[in-house]
This record gives sequence, structure tokens and C-alpha cells, in this order.
Amino acid sequence: AFAPPNRRILGTREAGGGGYRWPLGAGIVKSTGGGTNWSLVNSNAKTFSQIIVDETNPLVMYAAYNNNGFPSQSGSILKSIDGRDTWRKLTITLSGPISMAYNPSQPLILLAGGFGSISRSTDSGSTWKKVTTGLPANGARISIANAPSDPNLFYASIGAGTGTMLGVWMSTDAGSTWKKMMGYDPTQYSSPTNVNPFGQAQYWCNAIAVRPSNPKQIYVAGLDLYTSSD
Repeated sequence: AFAPPNRRILGTREAGGGGYRWPLGAGIVKSTGGGTNWSLVNSNAKTFSQIIVDETNPLVMYAAYNNNGFPSQSGSILKSIDGRDTWRKLTITLSGPISMAYNPSQPLILLAGGFGSISRSTDSGSTWKKVTTGLPANGARISIANAPSDPNLFYASIGAGTGTMLGVWMSTDAGSTWKKMMGYDPTQYSSPTNVNPFGQAQYWCNAIAVRPSNPKQIYVAGLDLYTSSD
């Protein structure tokens, strides 16, 4: 992650999927010289799935991690308020590689998705509440994205326990409630409108993004890349 004016933050070792224990990383390292030199600032977490820098205050950072494989209940989020030097663990526990999403115009609201659940904070991560309204009870790995042009619009790509795609859900109230937009039917695999970008690999590759200038243009990626404009 990049934090202005010239700071870079790196979480060593990507949090993987499946039931494997990947070799652990060293922790969080920082660079204040544009990436020419690095120093270790936190060694408590060993595998990372995402780092977010608050665009309204670059001293505030969040790092999602999971140390003990997938979907072990050992994942959480570290937060720094001094631009990477000190980190504290937030009061949230999720399993699997954790996906985070927020909008700079509403920096107090932060969403985090793990294996089968989404949690929501309205106070910059101090407290969390599990979100259930409109979400499936049988979801697996979840990835979340916000529409940069709409602070209240979030999307969630949710995998199934079979390794395929369960569907894409949308929230128009900043993550409080959700509605299913599309789903995957394994009995209709050849249908051009039946989308499953993951193959059988959603544990490893589940990504979603929203075009900054168009809140309805979303991209879902796994082994393949799909896009929707409606």
C-alpha cells in the first residue's frame, strides 16, 4: 500500500486459501524511501490479504491478516494511527483471507468479509457487528468492494463451499443490508448468463472491483474475468 508523501507499507506473505499452511512471512515492513529500503515494524501477524490506507488521513492504516491457514478462526485486522510505526489488533475475528472495503467520504464505516460472514464497523474499527440481513447462510470466501463514486454502494462476491461461485450481492445502505444480484447454477454451466469465474478455485481467487466513474460497472475475477454494467 502507498501512503503519501513517500511511504510504502508491505505485509509479507499473502493469505492463501484451501486447507494448506503456507510458509509464514515476517510481518509488516515499511519503507520511507520510496521502496529502496525496508524495516520491520510488526511481527505479530504473518500472512496478509489486504492493506488499506485512509485517503482522508494517511496516518490511519488497516492490515487484514490470517496466520493459521484457511479457514482457521485466527484472522483479524491490525490498525495503525501513526502511519505504520505502531499497530494494535482490532476486536474482530474472522476466518480465511479477509477482504476490507470503505469509502473515503465515510471513513468511519469499514466492512470486512471473511469465510461465510461480513462484519461492519461505524467507528473506524473500534467495534464491530456481524451483518446477516439478505446474506446467505452457506457462503464461503467473501470479497467486498465499494463504488468510489457512491459511498453507500457496496458489492460482495461470495463463493460456495464447493469451490464455485455462489453469487454477487449488493448493498445500497453502506453494508447494513444486502440483496442478491446474480447467482451461479451448476446445472446450467453452459448458459452464457450463468457466471462462475472461479471454476473450482474460489478459495484461492475471489476478487471484485467497481469502476470509479460508474457505480454499476463491476468486475468479478477468479480464473476468468467477468464484468457487468447493470
